[in-house]
Amino acid sequence: MYAATQRKFATVQDCVLRGADVDDQDDRGNTALLWAANKGCAGILWLLVETGADTDARGDSGDTALLWPANRGCIEIVRILVEAGVDTDARGDRGDTALIWAANGGCAEFVRILFRAGAGRCQGPRRRGRFEVGEFSEIQ
Repeated sequence: MYAATQRKFATVQDCVLRGADVDDQDDRGNTALLWAANKGCAGILWLLVETGADTDARGDSGDTALLWPANRGCIEIVRILVEAGVDTDARGDRGDTALIWAANGGCAEFVRILFRAGAGRCQGPRRRGRFEVGEFSEIQ
C-alpha cells in the first residue's frame, strides 16, 4: 500500500475496506505497517494493527517496525506496537534491538516503555554509544 508511504490515512483505509492485503510488500520488502512506523503515522499504524497486519514483519533491510521509530523517539508509535504484542527484543540486521537504539538516542521514555513491556531481559549491560543498557534497569 503505497499510500502509507505518503501518510494518506483515507486512502489506506479505503484499501483495507476493499480487502487489500495489509502485509503486501513493496519492491524493497517493506509493508504498509513498516512505512507507517517509519513515517510516524499513528492513525495508519493503528488501522493496520487492528486489521491484522504482521507487527513483526521485516523489510529487506532486516529491521522491524519497532526499530524504525526507536532512534526518533516516536513514543505513540512505540506504544501502539507494544500494545499490539510486537517482539520487543527483535534484532535488526546489525544485531541491535529497539532498546539499544532508544538508549543510544537518549530517549528515556522509549526505554521505559520497552522495559515495562519486558524488553532487554536477556541483554546484559554493554557499551553501545552514550549509554549502557544496564543503566536503565532501575526505571522499570
